[in-house]
Amino acid sequence: MKKGVNRRMNKINSRSCFAIKANRLLKSKRSQATIFIIIAVLLVGTAAIAFFVIKNNSSDLSSEFSTDPDVQAKFNQVKTNIDDCMKFTSQEALDVIGFQGGYYKKPLEYYDLSWIFIPYYYKQGKLLMPTNSEIQKQLGLFVDENIKYCFDSLDTGDFKIFYSSFKTNVKINAEEVVFNIDAPIVIKRQDKSIKFELSGQPITLNSRLKEMLEVAKFITENHGADETVCLSCIENMVIERDLSIDMIDWQDSSTLFVISTNNTGSNPPDFEFLNKYKPVGNINDITI
Repeated sequence: MKKGVNRRMNKINSRSCFAIKANRLLKSKRSQATIFIIIAVLLVGTAAIAFFVIKNNSSDLSSEFSTDPDVQAKFNQVKTNIDDCMKFTSQEALDVIGFQGGYYKKPLEYYDLSWIFIPYYYKQGKLLMPTNSEIQKQLGLFVDENIKYCFDSLDTGDFKIFYSSFKTNVKINAEEVVFNIDAPIVIKRQDKSIKFELSGQPITLNSRLKEMLEVAKFITENHGADETVCLSCIENMVIERDLSIDMIDWQDSSTLFVISTNNTGSNPPDFEFLNKYKPVGNINDITI
């Protein structure tokens, strides 16, 4: 068997097509592992501060702020912490968007797991997959609403950080996602303050999100009349993009699709969505 596809399905025909149909929940180890990963990422996301490099000249800013080397060093540390918050929040946005199928806010059709939700991309004949443009907006909205929590958790000593509202534009490109955060930041200490802009300083993160969306789009939009999809086509797509895919029987004739990257340095690690098919009679599960 070619690597890249772990195949769980209910029917395979002679033309290398499969019908993904189920009528009860499969309590598989893979689905449990996915849920535990989701919980871990969200818990880490509330506590961690990670890494981002902005192209402002920190030494120039620190010399403008003070001539005292001690104060300059502390100023640079505060600014480094701000930079770290920027990258961390962007990475967290990708992880959450991945687990929630491209959404930060709940769509019209989704399966609620209380701590997260999984959207439907196809539901008994209805196509519900969001566009790349909508996913970019959801990523930007996550950063806009959550970056402040990272800033507020920083230990800045006798320095103070002031900021107003954020406006983040996001572009999903091949093998990367680019975040451009537009916001003025003010760092103040005693009677001295300095203001700098984050706009025009893009954060570029390694990501297979565009490639994951290409696979998700093919699965969702290329059903036959009997709700079959070309298995060999999906297999070729994930191998070409250095991805893998799991198809897990879910509840009420739904299938959970988990598209994963094989690159450990890429965010999101997984991308999840549900497709719900028309109910069928009893069909034995087949694992290949």
